[in-house]
Amino acid sequence: MPIKAADILTVDRITVDENDPVLDVAERMLANGISSVPVVCREGSQEVLVGILSEHDILRGLAAGYLHRDPALKADDLMQRHPDCVGRETGIRELAELLMRRGRRHLPVVDGRFLAGVVSRRDVLRALVEQQAEGARVSDGRPEPAQFQAVGPKP
Repeated sequence: MPIKAADILTVDRITVDENDPVLDVAERMLANGISSVPVVCREGSQEVLVGILSEHDILRGLAAGYLHRDPALKADDLMQRHPDCVGRETGIRELAELLMRRGRRHLPVVDGRFLAGVVSRRDVLRALVEQQAEGARVSDGRPEPAQFQAVGPKP
């Protein structure tokens, strides 16, 4: 059975509001051992994805002097707008491709504008291992590539 983002996404995720102070967001990230958080604005009980804020973004803001000039910076000031995201039906191979090609550790999963969850590299690896343990071949329903090309140096 093909593995889709909906099968492996983390629903119980940590999000921040676009108006949350950056230093509060950094504190939450550290406390929860995560390297990025979806930034949302709320519409009733739904969360609309407006960006993503990572350790990299915060460090970039520090290096540029923004946090020294204005320690009350909001998530909205440093977040990546229009982040890479995927839909619930995105297959495991495409997830792996996006994570690697874009150098991401996490990808938001959306239903339209609304945040459904987050898929991490670890979620993809876990699905791969669990599928192999069940003796099934990992598939996302797409045809296999004609030839596998190793990434990285040859042994």
